[in-house]
Amino acid sequence: MAKKVLITGSSGFFGTAMLHYLLNKKYKVLGIDLKEASEKARGFVFKKADIRDASLVDKLTKGVDIVIHAAAAMPHFKKEEIFSVNVLGTKNLLESSIKNKVKRFIFLSSTEIYGFPENFPITESFPLKAFDAYTRSKVIGESLCRGYMGRGTLISILRPTTFVGPGRLRSYKKLYDLARTGRSIPIIGKGNKPYQILHVSDLVSAVFSLIKSNRSRFEDTYNLSPRDAPTSREIMQALLDHAGFGKKVISVAPLIGLPVMNIIERTGLYDIHKWSYMSLYKGHYVSSEKIGKALAWKASKDSIEALLDGYDWYIKRFT
Repeated sequence: MAKKVLITGSSGFFGTAMLHYLLNKKYKVLGIDLKEASEKARGFVFKKADIRDASLVDKLTKGVDIVIHAAAAMPHFKKEEIFSVNVLGTKNLLESSIKNKVKRFIFLSSTEIYGFPENFPITESFPLKAFDAYTRSKVIGESLCRGYMGRGTLISILRPTTFVGPGRLRSYKKLYDLARTGRSIPIIGKGNKPYQILHVSDLVSAVFSLIKSNRSRFEDTYNLSPRDAPTSREIMQALLDHAGFGKKVISVAPLIGLPVMNIIERTGLYDIHKWSYMSLYKGHYVSSEKIGKALAWKASKDSIEALLDGYDWYIKRFT
């Protein structure tokens, strides 16, 4: 009998990619989200649901073999909503999974919870330094997961770095628009710090590797990152070169660039938050050696390939 997988946040960027992959592998998928699903496929059932509703979550987890918990209120949401969705919602899912004897539970966290360390590469043993409501909620979510370990349901925590690919826009739309209209891309500082972008297909493959892994290697915490760590300048210049207008990356002094980005974030002029610009400025290089050794997983695409794949999708879809 085909295993049944519950994906929270199934209408989102990752959730959509994950459900397509699982359906191709002949899994049955139950997707839940506050946003209506556009997917209609054999083996897929969608329920519009709020994970803060404990009784509803309890009903939906009955008969489920695996939960992939990707639903989250993002940094631009109000603080109260971030904590109610990301903390209470996670708690409801964990309790219901254990009560209903779900075999495996995968929690999608983020490497954002490391903050902005000075030393690289970042491993799973680095201290967690949450800097806003979103990252604090993810740290609490991880703590909840660890608290429920050993109670019947195997629980795994994944910390992916920034991921893109076909289907993702948000703050990347502005970046893509600069490239496609023949404008330069400004970066804060010299752009000489390492930075990584994971392709969504590699995140999906890592989750599937966990689903298929043995018990002893499942219940753990793993970073996810691409195999390379180019500088932020190299990544942005590759995008401009790909666009074909001969434009160059331009540096903006931090004394000017950081206050400007802070104003843009606070006013909501663009869909961007602190992590987006500070990680590019300070660098973010994460080691995925642990999951590589445990599950023989490695990313198939590098950072530049991931960004260009997302750009090409955008050009074909919207121009």
